[in-house]
Amino acid sequence: MAEKVTGQYSKGQQVAVYYDPSQPDIAVLEPENRQGSLAPLVFGAIFAVGGALFLAFFINVGFGH
Repeated sequence: MAEKVTGQYSKGQQVAVYYDPSQPDIAVLEPENRQGSLAPLVFGAIFAVGGALFLAFFINVGFGH
């Protein structure tokens, strides 16, 4: 995906780079592009539900039995 975005620019072309001044190592070329930012949320939700199910199971069955 990064190659696709950077392929839009020619070598030596000046481009605007957006970065966080408190963390300058975090930078983007297209801040409005949110593609791919939903995946961590989806996987986090899946693991949270799975963890809650395991917790409910162990509470019902008991940890020491």
